[in-house]
Amino acid sequence: MHQARRQLPTCPDCRNGAGFPCRDGAGQLDPDRLAIALKTLAIEKPNDPARDDCLWALDCVDRLVGERPALGFKLIVFALTYFKEPSEIGALAAGPLENLVRFHGERMIDEIEREAAHNEKFRLLLSGIWAGFDVKPEIWRRIRTAVADGPWLVRNPGPPQGSHKLDDRN
Repeated sequence: MHQARRQLPTCPDCRNGAGFPCRDGAGQLDPDRLAIALKTLAIEKPNDPARDDCLWALDCVDRLVGERPALGFKLIVFALTYFKEPSEIGALAAGPLENLVRFHGERMIDEIEREAAHNEKFRLLLSGIWAGFDVKPEIWRRIRTAVADGPWLVRNPGPPQGSHKLDDRN
């Protein structure tokens, strides 16, 4: 999972002198540090100083997902091991995974399906995304199929397991 510094995108926090908080002393991505920061964001209250100290993680993951989607996907799957409660998992779904599907769904759908086929916790995570109208209907159908057997974070028409309006457009 470690990547050389030159291969990693530089997020706004890094450019503003935060000292690459997502990287270890050798300049490589530290997935544990990043996953812990993401979990802290998911569990702490909005004005908690611990949460404020981890806001850099959002920029970092956004950049990884945007510029290096395969690495972003690996990080999301890795970070999921730190997330235990449904509300925590929902936070990982509603941001990083949703953005990955929204912006790189066509490129990443095969990998998403492979992970969902053998990882029940990932299917739970995948069930929490709400990217439907920003995703091509075929990709959305494949995601719905990948989570069809559950488990689900929520059961309603928005997430992939629901009866989505995309079906009405085809």
